[in-house]
Amino acid sequence: MTLNSNSPETSEPSFDLTISRRRITGLLGGSGILLLAGCGGGGGDTAVPATPDIAPVITVQPQSQSVSPGTAVTLQVGATGTNLAFQWRRNGLALAGANGNSLLVTVAAADQGARYTAVVSNATGQVESQAAVITVVPTVVTGISLLAGGLGGISLLEGRGGEARLQQPDNVAVSKDGVVYFTCGPLCGKVSAQGDVSFIGGFPYISISGLACDSHGDLYACAAGMNAIYKLVDGVAVTFAGFPEPYPGGGFQDGVGQAARLHLPASPAFDSQDNLYFVDRDNCAIRKVAPNGAVTTVAGSPSKRTMVDGQGAAAGFAVPRRLAVLKDGSLVVMDDERWRTVTPDGWVTTMLGSAPELTALAGNDPASLYGVLGHSVVKVSLDRSMVTVAGSPDVSGYVDGDKHTARFNRPASLALSGDGQLFVADYDNAMLRRVDPVSGQVSGCGGAAPQPGHVDGVGAQARFADMGATCIDRDGNVYVVDTLGKSLRKVTPTGSTSTLFPDFPSDGGLAVDASGNFYGVRNRAIVKVSPSGAQQLFAGQPGVLGYADGLGPAASFAKPTGLAVDAEGNLLVGDSPDMVSAGMFSYEFNYTFGTTIRKITPSGLVSTIAGVPGRVFTAGYPSSSMPLLDVTFVNPTGLVCDAAGTVWILDTSGVRRTDQKGGTPVWVARNVPGHPLAAIALAADAQGDILVADTSVIRKMRADGSQTVVAGIESAGRSGVRLGALPGSLGQITGLVAGAANVLYCCSENSVLRIQLP
Repeated sequence: MTLNSNSPETSEPSFDLTISRRRITGLLGGSGILLLAGCGGGGGDTAVPATPDIAPVITVQPQSQSVSPGTAVTLQVGATGTNLAFQWRRNGLALAGANGNSLLVTVAAADQGARYTAVVSNATGQVESQAAVITVVPTVVTGISLLAGGLGGISLLEGRGGEARLQQPDNVAVSKDGVVYFTCGPLCGKVSAQGDVSFIGGFPYISISGLACDSHGDLYACAAGMNAIYKLVDGVAVTFAGFPEPYPGGGFQDGVGQAARLHLPASPAFDSQDNLYFVDRDNCAIRKVAPNGAVTTVAGSPSKRTMVDGQGAAAGFAVPRRLAVLKDGSLVVMDDERWRTVTPDGWVTTMLGSAPELTALAGNDPASLYGVLGHSVVKVSLDRSMVTVAGSPDVSGYVDGDKHTARFNRPASLALSGDGQLFVADYDNAMLRRVDPVSGQVSGCGGAAPQPGHVDGVGAQARFADMGATCIDRDGNVYVVDTLGKSLRKVTPTGSTSTLFPDFPSDGGLAVDASGNFYGVRNRAIVKVSPSGAQQLFAGQPGVLGYADGLGPAASFAKPTGLAVDAEGNLLVGDSPDMVSAGMFSYEFNYTFGTTIRKITPSGLVSTIAGVPGRVFTAGYPSSSMPLLDVTFVNPTGLVCDAAGTVWILDTSGVRRTDQKGGTPVWVARNVPGHPLAAIALAADAQGDILVADTSVIRKMRADGSQTVVAGIESAGRSGVRLGALPGSLGQITGLVAGAANVLYCCSENSVLRIQLP
């Protein structure tokens, strides 16, 4: 806050320079000095009493202001009276040097809610003005900004370091030159030495069970679900060994390339000669693939499913799970609860002591074997002794830091680089983490950890999770349903988050009317929640599946989803059908009731304005259900009502609009084969345009069906929040509302984002 004040106003009379004796007497008397004079006979002038001050009266009150940080505003006060003095106060405390009838304030974020008053006084007393309240609004900068919450939801987005977004990385490998590779499901990516995350191709979707890099930096993956090993060539997965066929196929046969047969291959690792070793789990064997793709069995066979020491096929494994290749070319294998060593020529020896319950194993020396134990990274020895490197086995979370404070959340695999650094695929934190085995220091090297939670606070201090339906009130406050906690979260225009109302009806949509009453869904019924939190049944019958118009509880619904309030205070409801499977082995579903758009007046009277009421039908999958989309609503999850009273409906089949007089709904944007809309939220802005959230893109839609992307990027399989200039990038959107002119709010990545359009 910066202040500047004008000089105090005074009310001094003007006078001429001809000063008579009477004039001097009057002036002195007005100054509180009495002049006595006599001229014989008791005659002469008499004393003139002092003129009292006129009490101050405020005529112009200072006005409240809503401005962005850094904006200079002038507060002014006007008053009548004599000999006036001014003193400005902030939140009741006098401001030094602020003694004029105006005050210049350069607004800072700390001025949010500050109350400025002016005290006007003279000898007769004082009077204080009304308060001018400062409301700090976000700086109007076109682009995407964080309003509240902690970014880091699960997404897929390229970027440097923490700007990238990953989706549950489950495998990791590192090349000799320090490039880290990872998979997120079937998608493969890498992190350069500079920290740039990029996606480079994909493997077959079914069960990638390990990655490894050869000495040339080429990447290989075991695909247990396909019973094959793949090599990534120019972003394309090429079969390197085994014949790809989904589990439970496979077999046990040595051979070159696809002539070989594997069964649930996992845990690949290269030796110094670029031979690839792996655990053939369902064959209970350790196998090797030469650089030319020739598969041979080193030890074990499917005919021996118990621990037997020996050489080659004479040896046996019980439950081989993971292996590591040591510097001398020998292997360490975790076989059920035992450590087993395997020499390059196939001699298997069982070590003393049991193996720890590790979910990953990496290392190239018995003195530097590392594994994952629970939520921690440990260093293990073949005598079963363990030392924690970082994290806690029993405590999950996301914390970078030293070995004691660092936290992981279900780390899935790890890899050891040539310079001795560990890289961990932190599955539930959606990150790649770097661990220094010596110091235990943990840091991020790719992606941003999701930060779910239920914490109130200002801006990034807040935490969200299970974000459901959203709405916005006339003051610009955004409301979000917490579907798991069954509460209502409020986010002010300045990003202050608070939790309202326990046990909020959270089974469907959310709406707020002009009086601040909220509407939600609980067990098929519509519940009204007053601003104080008092709840009352508004319409429908809890737990009753049906279709009936009527007053209050005389009405019934199937599955109310989308809610919206129109300009007249009517509540509009998208009633989805209740879908029940026709049987475990059937592709048919019974759609019972629903399929309508309903209107509820402020008095609770329910009527149907669109759709086929009470329809019961059975739809096959997929083709026989398509004709029904023309005559009914399959899943009207999003409703908005524009200023003209037109209702816009987001449905599984696309976007339609209708009047409230029973007219036939008109298609605005319809899903077509090969080009689904995939829309998940609707909003109407102040100009009457309709905004559609399509997974991770927001489009502006007009009545003729034309669309323009206003935020987010259209890229198949890529999503994640990138703040800054438009179009920016958005993660999966779970809610969308429109605020003031050209301002949108959306829920994405466990956060509430503010989008300022041009």
